[in-house]
Amino acid sequence: MRIGYAYDLTLSDLSAYTSGSHEVSLSFEFGKADAGRFRTPRYF
Repeated sequence: MRIGYAYDLTLSDLSAYTSGSHEVSLSFEFGKADAGRFRTPRYF
């Protein structure tokens, strides 16, 4: 199981209309022989 979180802060003139955004990701893998090993954290 992997959990990720991201926050996007708007620094342009659009900041008058938005205060940013939040993203939460959750990943489950079942039946994988090498569970716990992955090439890079970008590909979960």
